[in-house]
Amino acid sequence: MSARFFSLRAGVVAALLLVARLSAAPETTAEVRFFPGSGGRFEVAAHAGEAGVRLERLAEAAWAVWRGPLGLPERLVTGITVRLTPPEQWGFAEPAWRVSAEPTGLVSLWIRGGGVPGVERDRRWAAALAAAVLKRMAIMQGVGAGERLAPDWLCAAAAEAAAIEMQPALADAWRQAAGRPGGAAGLEAILKWPGAQTAAGGSPSWVGAFGLWRWLGAAPGRTESWSRFVAALLAGEAPGVALTRIYGAALARPEKAELELAWRTALAALAREQATPLLGAEESRRQLERLARLVVTPIGGGPEQGLELGALTAAEARGYPAAEREERAAWLTANFARLHPFYRNAGGSLGRCWLAQREGDEAARAAAREEWRSDFAVGLELERGSRAALDSR
Repeated sequence: MSARFFSLRAGVVAALLLVARLSAAPETTAEVRFFPGSGGRFEVAAHAGEAGVRLERLAEAAWAVWRGPLGLPERLVTGITVRLTPPEQWGFAEPAWRVSAEPTGLVSLWIRGGGVPGVERDRRWAAALAAAVLKRMAIMQGVGAGERLAPDWLCAAAAEAAAIEMQPALADAWRQAAGRPGGAAGLEAILKWPGAQTAAGGSPSWVGAFGLWRWLGAAPGRTESWSRFVAALLAGEAPGVALTRIYGAALARPEKAELELAWRTALAALAREQATPLLGAEESRRQLERLARLVVTPIGGGPEQGLELGALTAAEARGYPAAEREERAAWLTANFARLHPFYRNAGGSLGRCWLAQREGDEAARAAAREEWRSDFAVGLELERGSRAALDSR
C-alpha cells in the first residue's frame, strides 16, 4: 500500500480516538465544531463561541509570524488538530496543554479551556500551539514521536512573538520588563526553565525567553546558526552545549561566564530599542487576507460561511460583524506603519471601506472596496515580481 494510504489511515484512527474521548467525557449541551482555518496548519475544534474564534485567529497569526524564525512551510500535508477542552472535562496530568504524536507525523494538541479572555490566555494558548508545532518539526527532522517535547523557553518565546503580533503594544511592555533589574532571568536559568505551562507572561524566565529568541535570531550568522540551534534543541542536545557549540565562536565568547555577560549586554540593548519592526511582504499579505475575511454562522443554522467583511452593507454589518470590524480596524490602525510598502495602499483602502460601512455611505464603501481589491492585486504582483527577481539571481 502507498504511503499516502497509511497517512490517511492514521488520520482516520486519530479522528476516531478523538471522537471516543469526547464520547467518554461528561455530557454537554454545547455544540463542538471545527473552526475554519487554512488547511495544513492548525485545525481548531472547540465549543461554539468566543473562545474558539479567538483560538483560530491566534493560530493563524502565530503560524504567519513563526514561518520565518522556525522555518515552517506554507502548510503541512496533514494539519495539527487542536482541541480546546472545557476545564471540567480536562483529564490530563499536564496543567495547561498536552501534545501527542504518531510516527506518521500526525500531531494532536489538547488545550485546557477556561480563563479570562486577554493577554495571559493568549500567551498560554500560543505556547501550547508552539509546543505542537515544534513537536511536528522534530518528527520532520527524524526525532521519534515519543521523544520529549521542545524546551519550555522556546515555546514561551514563540508565544510572546505571536502575542506581540496580535497586540504590538506588548512589545513596549516587554522592553519595560526586560529593562528592570531582575526583569529577565539569567541565561542558564532560562535554558533549563520548566515552567511554560504554569508561569505568567511577565515572569523573569518568560521575559528572558523572548529576549533569547530575539538575541540569538539576530546574532551573527542568524539564519544558519539559529536554524541549527533550534534543530539541536529538538534533537535533544543539552541547550548549554548547543549554544556554546553553535554560537560560541560567532559571539567570540565560548565560556559560560562570558556568554552570560554577552546575554546581559544584549538584553540591555534590546530593552532600549524603539524601532517598529516592519512586516515582510508575505506577512503583510496574510494579515490583510485575515482581516478582510469574516466567518459567520447562518441564523437559520447550517455550516459556517466565509464572507468578505467589506462586502457587507451597513445594515448587514450590524451586531457581530460590526464588533469584528472595530477590532480589526484597531489592529490595522496600530499596525499600518508596519505593513510592507507593497501592501500599504491596500491597508489604507481596506480601512476606508470599513469607515464608509460604519458611516452608512454605500457609494463610498463600494468605491473603496474596488480600490482595496485593486491595491491588493497590485501588491501581490509586486511581491511575486520581487520574489521572481531574487530567485533568478
